[in-house]
Amino acid sequence: MDGEYKELLSRVEETLVSITWTHKIHEKQADICDLRAKRLSVASILITALTASGSLGLFALDDFVLKFLTALLAFASLCLNMLAMAFDFSGTSLNQRHAAKQFLALREDGKDLLSLLRGGCISLELARADYRTLREKYSLACSLAPQTNDAAVKKAEIALSNGESTVTERERERLTR
Repeated sequence: MDGEYKELLSRVEETLVSITWTHKIHEKQADICDLRAKRLSVASILITALTASGSLGLFALDDFVLKFLTALLAFASLCLNMLAMAFDFSGTSLNQRHAAKQFLALREDGKDLLSLLRGGCISLELARADYRTLREKYSLACSLAPQTNDAAVKKAEIALSNGESTVTERERERLTR
């Protein structure tokens, strides 16, 4: 393999690492959003049940503390419902999973190109064109992908360093540098 092939091979490997990294971050962001949606749902159900119990208790007792706590729970229930409307965690999770799937498809394209390069089954010109296309698709996918946060980055780093991916050892070493 000559120098130009080796250089292109190295660039494809680096791009694969970036794509894998981005894919995992979006997966972890989706997991975070799912967890938030579940917690919000459970809290909302719990507070609604307590509010209903307090309301029913008002028929039996004419207690100021019970009235106050029931009103407070009703307000908390309202706040949780507003929070659920303002931050659509389930919808955000779906968007993150969709983005992760796009990066997964790009990763497969990159792995195919890498195999062709390693096998010498593709001309340098065609490989360069395929690499440019891969980079353009990756850039576009990044620009269209939903935003992530630092917690997702940290979870992705832990997951990838623990081998939660199908990247090669060499690629995994680059992720953990």
